[in-house]
Amino acid sequence: MKLAIYNGSPRGKSSNSAKIAELLADNFNTSEILIHYISKPENHETAILNDADSYFIVFPLYADAMPFSVKLMFEEMDKNKDVYKNKPIYFFVHSGFPEAKQSRLLERYLRYFCKLIEARCMGVAIMGNSEGLRRMKDSSKRLQRIKENLVIFADDISKSKPYSKNSLQFFSGMETMPKFVLFLLKSMPGIFNKVFDFMFKQNGAYDKRFNKPYA
Repeated sequence: MKLAIYNGSPRGKSSNSAKIAELLADNFNTSEILIHYISKPENHETAILNDADSYFIVFPLYADAMPFSVKLMFEEMDKNKDVYKNKPIYFFVHSGFPEAKQSRLLERYLRYFCKLIEARCMGVAIMGNSEGLRRMKDSSKRLQRIKENLVIFADDISKSKPYSKNSLQFFSGMETMPKFVLFLLKSMPGIFNKVFDFMFKQNGAYDKRFNKPYA
């Protein structure tokens, strides 16, 4: 069996998507695994030409949608739908949001996309709170649980079976945040915004954090 992994994260090899792909790939002992970094459009043609038996597509949620480069890749896949026809495709969408609900609209689109290219959608895994995954220590209990469930996913993929329902539920976590958490977010936004403020400062955008470009 040949498995193609499409990593759609703009961070490439240093991304949380890469960590997920690595943990999954470690559990394929007899498969040929091809990893393509589709955040770079110049890699799209190679990814399509090196066709496989199954596909695992992993990328982060960006503003409730997919990264632009992933959308470009999907357009190329649509133009070459014969490559993917009747083949199993597994998706893994992750984000810094703790709620699975944030990714549900994209999940619907991914299932629709598989119909467009006549591929078999074998499941859309959604994981929240993924931002720190690439920095987790091996001793982390959460990382161990993630590994355990990716082992199950790897077995599912190797057998061309849909994702395990129990593992899907593990990754999804909470569908929506409890009301008391929402109350805390509204009452003490400064505490919860520290991570975002740090990232704003790193990228020289701290003074623009309240801009409303789409208002």
